[in-house]
Amino acid sequence: APRPATLARWLGVDDVAAIADVELSAGRSALAAAELVRGSEDALTIKKLEAELTSISQHRIDPQRVADAWVALDHEQVLTWLLPRTQRAIRARLAPRASTVVTDPGADALHNAWQALTLRTLFGQYQAAERLLSQLGAGINVDLALRALLLGFQPDRGRP
Repeated sequence: APRPATLARWLGVDDVAAIADVELSAGRSALAAAELVRGSEDALTIKKLEAELTSISQHRIDPQRVADAWVALDHEQVLTWLLPRTQRAIRARLAPRASTVVTDPGADALHNAWQALTLRTLFGQYQAAERLLSQLGAGINVDLALRALLLGFQPDRGRP
């Protein structure tokens, strides 16, 4: 199997760390990794979306900057990814495992970053994303709606 840097060059991808993760999930097969990267559900885009949402929730990046990037993406694809991701976070809150720790070391970074969001906020974000998805193509200002949606993932938004 080629090294991740070689595989990244071969696939024309800049993010070597993301390629290393994709390669691991593809069983170290370069062709399977290429299939994952170029498939309909682009693993690198998903990792990037998760990293950006994690950064927003941890106040490490400006949601407006992320919205600028998301406006250029396929809105339907982004929202179709976001809805089940948010739903999974809600389900984890409603039916937690036996652990009482605030963060789950085995969970992904987004799960842990969203621990600071209230359940009510997660439901609100889910509803906002669902509403936006249903209104795509109906003349809604998607840029503005994405900005509002991303701002909602900041845990202390609106608090002094």
